[in-house]
Amino acid sequence: MNLSTPISREQTQAKLDRRSAAGSRHRASQTYATAERVEESAQRFAGRPCLIYGQEHYTYAQMNQQVNQVAHAARALGLRCGDVVALAMENRPAFFFAWLGLAKLGVTVTFLNTNVSGKPLLHALAVTGSARVIIGEECLANFSATAGLPTDLACWLWPDAERPASAEQRSLCTLDLQAAAAAASTDNPPAQWRQGLVASRPALYIFTSGTTGLPKAAIISHARWLMTGDVMQVTMDVQASDCFYCFLPLYHGAASLSAGATALAAGASLLLRRKFSRREFWPDVRRHQVTLCQYVGEICRFLLTEPPRPDDRDHTLRKMVGAGLAPEIWQQWVSRFGEFQIFEGWGSTEANTNTINLDNWMGSCGRVPFWEKTNRTALP
Repeated sequence: MNLSTPISREQTQAKLDRRSAAGSRHRASQTYATAERVEESAQRFAGRPCLIYGQEHYTYAQMNQQVNQVAHAARALGLRCGDVVALAMENRPAFFFAWLGLAKLGVTVTFLNTNVSGKPLLHALAVTGSARVIIGEECLANFSATAGLPTDLACWLWPDAERPASAEQRSLCTLDLQAAAAAASTDNPPAQWRQGLVASRPALYIFTSGTTGLPKAAIISHARWLMTGDVMQVTMDVQASDCFYCFLPLYHGAASLSAGATALAAGASLLLRRKFSRREFWPDVRRHQVTLCQYVGEICRFLLTEPPRPDDRDHTLRKMVGAGLAPEIWQQWVSRFGEFQIFEGWGSTEANTNTINLDNWMGSCGRVPFWEKTNRTALP
């Protein structure tokens, strides 16, 4: 089954043109980068909700203040523009505070998989040149289980009341970055602290799944992060009133780019959950009026294994973006939970191209309606 009213080639191409225009706003040489986007969003959407996590709620202005405190504390600890710092933390507001605080210094952030230890962890630190690492307390066990950590690796703790570590594990860290940040200024740091930074420089290192050998570090520039947010805002028509459900791990591109970058571009809110929960998915959606979420195909299949309920269609979720949604699961999904705009895509974190389904055509990952609009003039 597909749309009862098919979308025309002209309509699809018009949206592709708008996507192209949104991405073309950014240039490799520009000095507007991640930090500037954060500060602009904090000013434009100051009082709007930004991060929601359990009982913790941060507006855009409050999020920016927390980010600034990390930037000032990290600067006092010796970090400078061009440095590389790793981050190991599960989905919670502190992930954004640490990541974006470092971005305000022009520091490149290495996102570490929160499930790895041993050789893959050592590889990730070595290949990215991360001499310092911010470790959420919930991830300390990975480091304590890893023999051969560099003796000069500076480990900075960010406590976690939900998953406290042992005293022995905490002893790996030389300081409590959360405490240092709490005593720092909430003002925007001077732009001179990231002088010389242009959008082509690496903002993030995000690791692939490692299906062939050890995981590879994909380089995400500031320009690409900005472009992703602007392009996906246009693609899904994201508004400040929207709420993203972010349950996929932030250390992967799906969450930190498609959800994180898009939310900041639009002034939308992000509902954070540490890990996907089949039983809590719909209660979360209803409780927080979630309108968008990112999926991988298996997520939808898992949710369909829950017993049907009379209120299956009583929810606010209307748009979904992701990859790997099999046509038969797609059919079952909309039959049970109602009509959705589903943006199924093809591409990966390290890819230099992608396609996306703008037509809600079941089973498709996109099309090129007018070949002459591409950089080729004839079919291969």
